Amino acid sequence: MSPLPLTHRRDADAGDDRARLVVCIEDEPHHLRTLAGALCGDGYRVEAAVSASDARDLLEHTTPDLVVLDLGLPDMDGVELCRRLVVWPAAPVIVVSADHDDRTIVAALDAGASDYITKPFASSVLLARVRVALRPTAITPGGRDDVVSVGDLTLDPAAHRVVADGREVELRPSEFDLLERLMRHCGALVTHGSLVGRSRGDDPSATELNSLRIAVSRLRRQLGVGPRRPTIVTEAGYGYRLVPPEA
Repeated sequence: MSPLPLTHRRDADAGDDRARLVVCIEDEPHHLRTLAGALCGDGYRVEAAVSASDARDLLEHTTPDLVVLDLGLPDMDGVELCRRLVVWPAAPVIVVSADHDDRTIVAALDAGASDYITKPFASSVLLARVRVALRPTAITPGGRDDVVSVGDLTLDPAAHRVVADGREVELRPSEFDLLERLMRHCGALVTHGSLVGRSRGDDPSATELNSLRIAVSRLRRQLGVGPRRPTIVTEAGYGYRLVPPEA
């Protein structure tokens, strides 16, 4: 495992366990220093790994709030590692990569990444995406029928009921399913293929995409707007993201 340079540790708050922990998996020293510097400068604690095997060793005794993952690792396909990370330690994963190919981006998102940022990028963009990924989504424990809340929006699968600021929202079954998927992946970019139930790697048809756009448009109208209302953002060419209100 490759420890971070001391200049990238938060000396003033070294004993503050309340700071969110971000694990950075990046094999390029320059990019690792940049990531760590930006995150530590914004108040996060950072641990680093330079390979998939380093990450595995680190995560044996560390529970991160977020993982920042570069895909170009020396010992494992980055998309496959992403797929494993979203299961264990079950933290949000933001991919940072020099690969701008749409197929790679979609593959990473379908593997469970919350976001995908292409290099080079501004530190302010990274930090904004980190804040979104770490915003809380309230889920009442209980299994497949968990109630999920984001802002003033609450969805109850068992009752098939959606409430926005105390007002019940009437949704068609397809719109309800769409909203549930977005709420359970709040802050993450959910691909078109995932939303229409396509197998990984299969592109949705033009008809499916058009039906999805219509469903999203009507869902936005039904939900309305408000200071505590989450919003559905279009990620052109990839899918949709439910953005929670500012805390």
